[in-house]
Amino acid sequence: MDRVTRVLLERGLKVVRSGPDSLRTPWVALNVPRTVAGSNISEETTALVLFESYRVKILDIDENHHRLRVERGTATSLLSPENARSVVVRQATGQGEDSSGSGGLASSLALPSGTTTAPEFVPDAELEWALVQALEPTAAAALAYEETVVNGGVEAPPPLPPPPPPLVEAVRACLDIPGVDPLLATRRLVLLGELQGTQQAPQFLGGIACRAAAQRIPVALGLELPHQGNAALEAYLASAGAARDRRAYLETETWQRDWQDGRSSMAMFALIEQVRALRKAGADILVAGIDDRAWLGEVRDRAMAENIESMRRRTLDRPMLVLMGNLHASTELGNVAPGYVPLGARLESFGLRPVSLVMAYDKGTIWSCTHTEGGGCGVHAVPGWPPGDRMSEEERVTARTIGWDPWFGRRSFVRLWKARTKGFDGVFYVGPVTASGPPDRDAAAGHESDRRAPSELPGARGPR
Repeated sequence: MDRVTRVLLERGLKVVRSGPDSLRTPWVALNVPRTVAGSNISEETTALVLFESYRVKILDIDENHHRLRVERGTATSLLSPENARSVVVRQATGQGEDSSGSGGLASSLALPSGTTTAPEFVPDAELEWALVQALEPTAAAALAYEETVVNGGVEAPPPLPPPPPPLVEAVRACLDIPGVDPLLATRRLVLLGELQGTQQAPQFLGGIACRAAAQRIPVALGLELPHQGNAALEAYLASAGAARDRRAYLETETWQRDWQDGRSSMAMFALIEQVRALRKAGADILVAGIDDRAWLGEVRDRAMAENIESMRRRTLDRPMLVLMGNLHASTELGNVAPGYVPLGARLESFGLRPVSLVMAYDKGTIWSCTHTEGGGCGVHAVPGWPPGDRMSEEERVTARTIGWDPWFGRRSFVRLWKARTKGFDGVFYVGPVTASGPPDRDAAAGHESDRRAPSELPGARGPR
């Protein structure tokens, strides 16, 4: 609140503390007529005067997050000469603006007698934006950049030096994913709500990272792996990727947990290995786990949201893509259960404005865990999920046939909807799905080719 007060004072506004989390500015006359301000005013003269005041409120989202609300108030008064003169004196000398004591506060915020219209307060986007720029300059610059790109007014970036030969070779087989370039260009926070336990979802994110590297765009990736394992993750990314490095990383708790539900899959490790190779070749890619193994349920969603927010505030200079379960990625309250606040909705309330995409796929298999009798963790068949409520049959057929790849299947793509629906802004399509289970001893020893399908090998082309 002190920082807000300082910004308002710098703009020439007098500020009154009207509550522990709210500020007001005294009513100021905008149009006191000269005939009223002069000394030779007839006692019968009256003046119609427009008054203005601002109020600022800090709204608590939770104990760590707050929202700023700024409103501009106006009111019209029909004043007698005596009251009009008092207004002129108050504005010239500042009298009546001493807020010490309840009487002084009431006096400083009261309109002169003779008010003919009730005060009306409406949001003031201009002052609110000025406060955001002053209080959070980095975030404000990121928002301004995004708006500039969306409006087509971004200037051409300075020429980059030619990519090093290793990077040219590493990105040669990048996936061409229609629809993803605008998300990279605007540096958005993108949530990829996946069906966990497939080869295709991690491959899709790897394809985006590869495409960003090909365009020399720095990118940040968040994975649904425990943040407690980020030190081991970074150590592996900085390693040579030899068998001993692979073994050391895959033997950490991230990969050896009892409940192997598809999050720590071989495809996820293949994604990490792809990123390691891209970074070694010269790509600028940041990676971190955003999960928290210490919590369950909605508390876990909250911890994950805070981890993503912390990472996002450090990476506003680049797009950030987070791969997570589709229930977490929703931005709509109560989508899973009444009163449930999913991770995506929390990020929305934090002001991070995520773009949330849900995974579309054709029938196949996944690695998942079930609680039913005779269940457990393993390979399960799943039907496809085409977004029929937002895609016509003609669009679906076209998307599935353009760019047919005779080796791995149909082309991947991103499609944004015209409006957010059921907590999502669009879909990312990955084609038929294939199960990917947890790493085994062969993988930890470096014999991944003995266990994985060709599409899981680091650097291999995935579904198109």
